[in-house]
Amino acid sequence: KIICNPPFFSQHLLSDDKQRNLARHNHSLSFKELCQSIHTLMNSHGEAWLLLPQHEHDDFHVNASDAGLYLIKRFNIFSRANKPSKLGIWVYTKNHQSTIEKSLTIYQPNSQQYTQEFSNLLADYYLKL
Repeated sequence: KIICNPPFFSQHLLSDDKQRNLARHNHSLSFKELCQSIHTLMNSHGEAWLLLPQHEHDDFHVNASDAGLYLIKRFNIFSRANKPSKLGIWVYTKNHQSTIEKSLTIYQPNSQQYTQEFSNLLADYYLKL
């Protein structure tokens, strides 16, 4: 598996901090370059999991398709059930399959407590949930 939280700001102002810009802006690693690298590095049964803002998915998807990658899973992440999804996890492979779409809500309604689904997902990574 390839797991990636790539730099994704494409049309945003740069800061004075060059390291921060490198980590957050895709001017040094375009989606095209990333997709080509994923295709080269991934074996025929591999998966690439990417965390990206929803508004960047269309651009990324065009580049993934051009590189011979197919979307097989799409997780829409909601901060709250009544808010729009601003973040997504997309899973690509080299093999065409139907796409599975799921949703994940982080917080319980009117609360700062995590949903049970979110807690279960991150239980292995947090000391306290």
